[in-house]
Amino acid sequence: MLRSLGVDEEILPIIRMVPDETHLEALHKVPPEQQYDVLLGLAIGMEPAEIDREIVQAYARTAPDSADSSGGDELSTAMARSRGRVALVSGTDELQEILER
Repeated sequence: MLRSLGVDEEILPIIRMVPDETHLEALHKVPPEQQYDVLLGLAIGMEPAEIDREIVQAYARTAPDSADSSGGDELSTAMARSRGRVALVSGTDELQEILER
């Protein structure tokens, strides 16, 4: 079920060990934003069909269409698909601050 909602297979062993919503919130930055939203929806009792309709399909509607990106900016497309996982920095100090978190 988790894979059908877009959760990567690589993080399933970690997710299966999470006992409750509080512990899931501690892992907020581990999976990409869409996957976290799916997991949080399940944790708060949403039905899989409701999650698919309200989260998965909503992300799909806002993702750029790869068919439309013929020769387009691949970096922009990758960044749009990786929401919550990309940070643009203006220098080494800002990068160091992010790495320390």
